[in-house]
Amino acid sequence: MRTQKTTLQLLLSMGLLLAGIAVAGPQSITGSSETEALREFLGDSLFENCGLEKLDPGELRQLTLHLAPPPFESYQREAALRHLLREDWRTLILYPGYPANPAFSTSNLRHVAFVAGRVLLIEGSSIFHGELPPGAYLAKKGAFSVEILDLNGQSLHYDIKREL
Repeated sequence: MRTQKTTLQLLLSMGLLLAGIAVAGPQSITGSSETEALREFLGDSLFENCGLEKLDPGELRQLTLHLAPPPFESYQREAALRHLLREDWRTLILYPGYPANPAFSTSNLRHVAFVAGRVLLIEGSSIFHGELPPGAYLAKKGAFSVEILDLNGQSLHYDIKREL
């Protein structure tokens, strides 16, 4: 019953669409945005070299519909996140850095971070660390250090100064 209802709705929609095109007439199709987009994408010379100017507007519309990429779902982010979670990477909340005492530190900033239910006081292992903006990152915590994936996908090493 549900299949018949869906089929009927589809047929009615197609009928109304075709009736609308017939009422509008061919002049409204001639300047269609699909045709212009195809001409713009290919360029005038390639459009004409391929013989596309010989096609009528309906044929150009069909060609444009076939050239459009099909809708698809990307699973790259989900797969990468699952892989990192299996490898013991966790979400780390990084708070703004504050100046460290230069007599006792190798970098000039310390951060408070929250990862896996623990509050950490961390410090970059060198002065060459750029300051990471506050936010959520992926991190892998070791016994004395934390590796944080930065915005470019680089792994940055931070020493744990204190764990609370």
